[in-house]
Amino acid sequence: MLSRPKLLIAGLVGAWLAALAVPAIAQPTTISLVTATSAQPTYVEGSTSNPLSTNLTGDLRTIAKQSGTWTVSLPTGAATAANQSTEITNFGAIADSAYSGSATTAMGYLRAIAAAAIDTSNVNTNIAQINGVAPLMGSGATGTGSARVTVATDSPGMGSTGATAPSTAVLVGGNSAGLLTAIIQANASAAISVSTATTTQLVPLSGSTKIYVTAWDVVAAGTGNIKLVHGTGSSCGTDTTDLTGNYNLVAQAGLSKGGGLGPVIVVPAGKALCVTTSAAVGMAGSVAYTQF
Repeated sequence: MLSRPKLLIAGLVGAWLAALAVPAIAQPTTISLVTATSAQPTYVEGSTSNPLSTNLTGDLRTIAKQSGTWTVSLPTGAATAANQSTEITNFGAIADSAYSGSATTAMGYLRAIAAAAIDTSNVNTNIAQINGVAPLMGSGATGTGSARVTVATDSPGMGSTGATAPSTAVLVGGNSAGLLTAIIQANASAAISVSTATTTQLVPLSGSTKIYVTAWDVVAAGTGNIKLVHGTGSSCGTDTTDLTGNYNLVAQAGLSKGGGLGPVIVVPAGKALCVTTSAAVGMAGSVAYTQF
């Protein structure tokens, strides 16, 4: 049994401990870090108890952050997201479904491309414009609708100076018997110098070529006749045929025909050119010709 002094001390200690009011230590609270839900949960601003969220398969929900605005839209022809794979694998069908009936729309062009059967061995093109205008077709003057063409010197129809004229050459010509014929230029000459009544060869025959006389002239020293003939053999002695009529000249009289460009007399192929005089008087002149 405690004595009175001991009971007094025990009472004072108990009162002192009560005055301190030492609180009890709180037990830790369980916090859920991840919550699985079928829909995105609603979060409370400032709350420290908002858990991370996953869907029911465990995929963590996140939000992509970026500056500005993202705009995501379905391509033309894809009414729903389900059509995306269809658009990639079946381009022609999507183009058809979006085709408005106008071939000039973007989808109209795509539809035509998707439906076209391209023959790589012979691809045809139709050029609608050159330099912003319709191409020039057929013959006529050049203009902004014609493409510039560089013609090589070895192309058909092009020839070098002194070379044989190509069969496709573009020449200055004239209408001969309804046909376009190149103008013939003399490249040789022969003298007419006769003083007796005889037939004299001026230009010998050469195979099957023709003689083209582009100019000739003569002056008489006395009265007499003169004419041009063709034939074969020595001095056109065989098959002699007149090329002109008889020109009757008197002393100091003469004649002149042609200017050297274009024939005034054509000797048939395989024939020689000769002159025939009727009197023993001087006949002097010249013949300009080419032979081919």
